[in-house]
Amino acid sequence: MMSLAVAAVMQTALLGAPAEDAATAAYNRSMESGRPLVLLFGADWCPACKVMKDKTLPEVARRGGMRGVEFAYVDVDKQPEVARRFLRGNSIPQMVRFDRTDEGWQPTYMIGAHKTERVERFLAVQPAEGRPRYSSYEQRRAPAR
Repeated sequence: MMSLAVAAVMQTALLGAPAEDAATAAYNRSMESGRPLVLLFGADWCPACKVMKDKTLPEVARRGGMRGVEFAYVDVDKQPEVARRFLRGNSIPQMVRFDRTDEGWQPTYMIGAHKTERVERFLAVQPAEGRPRYSSYEQRRAPAR
């Protein structure tokens, strides 16, 4: 049931955004390519977000770790509706990977700034089966369901 809700919300939130929106473009590319959609949520005022956006992810890309995904950065201040719909809690940076499975879109979450190797492992994860997944760090801190 979660996967159907994610698909509906994703279509509404992203496709209802302006045409030049990076998240919408990444969603459209994901639909065409079949690759997972990865959204990094952050803000200009957040030092950890800047590290992830400006240092960690470019290094991951340089090493080839972004080849298998469609990626977009979402500024939580400029796109609060998208952030409200997809973030788990209020912590940023937060990366969400959406995999399409037979059961629909399955989200996997990584909260906080992480080193290059950890982000590479996160981007290479297999789809969750029927429920949201968190990285091992977040699993300890995940909200009770």
